[in-house]
Amino acid sequence: DIVWSQNGLYTLDYINGFSELSYDIDLHYGANLISFYALPEDPSLENVFSEIQNDIVSVIGEGVAASPSSDTGGWIGNLSSLDPTDGYWVKVAFPNILEISGQLTDPETVYDLHFGANLISYPFQGSGNLSTTIPEEVQSSIISIIGEGEASTYTDNYGWVGSLSNLQ
Repeated sequence: DIVWSQNGLYTLDYINGFSELSYDIDLHYGANLISFYALPEDPSLENVFSEIQNDIVSVIGEGVAASPSSDTGGWIGNLSSLDPTDGYWVKVAFPNILEISGQLTDPETVYDLHFGANLISYPFQGSGNLSTTIPEEVQSSIISIIGEGEASTYTDNYGWVGSLSNLQ
């Protein structure tokens, strides 16, 4: 909230929906579990992965997947664009850095979870503790959260138990 002042001068660092953010995702050899808290206006695989497409083996989401095709120069599979609410396994043949520029995901994003396993994103920059990031009223509805090489289970007596304590 900016207070009105006649002839006032204000500097805005960020305007939701108009400002663009750039960030890097370090990819190690093999499968990387990643999500995107900002995506470009064109979230197609061709656009987002254009700089490192030759090093990518596959991109796998929940029920969708695609691999780059050396024959066509495009992608083969049923995944064509990225969604900021989804998580993805990005498998690379060589370590690399994925550079992203785009609009931040709406912090009020609502996730529609179905019964069973859901592969979803973490829509915020940085990291957040499980207990404070996930709304308290839904924590007991979640059986467990599995990340890349770490996991936690929710118990009524102890809360979150396991090696995963922060989402990122």
